[in-house]
Amino acid sequence: MCETDKASFKKELMATQATLKYMSHPVKFSTGQDDFTINKDLIQYTADVAKIDMGPVSEADVTNNKANLATFTADVTESIKAAQSGMEAAHALKQNLIQ
Repeated sequence: MCETDKASFKKELMATQATLKYMSHPVKFSTGQDDFTINKDLIQYTADVAKIDMGPVSEADVTNNKANLATFTADVTESIKAAQSGMEAAHALKQNLIQ
């Protein structure tokens, strides 16, 4: 990367950091907000779901669902590793560019 590009990138990075700093202050709303009731709502949702008749579930359905869950879990685990690796690379690049 040439020095001009490096300087341009650093300038943009600093501008972004300044913008994010302004965004870190809480927003003051002009109107009141309803109370946060997610715990009560979750309890009600769980109770409602428990009342649902799911009907018969075959052994094939159980097996298929377990396989799908295992695939999904493996994909999520791999995605988390990729995201962490990408973040490490981004931090390394940032340190290299702002030197």
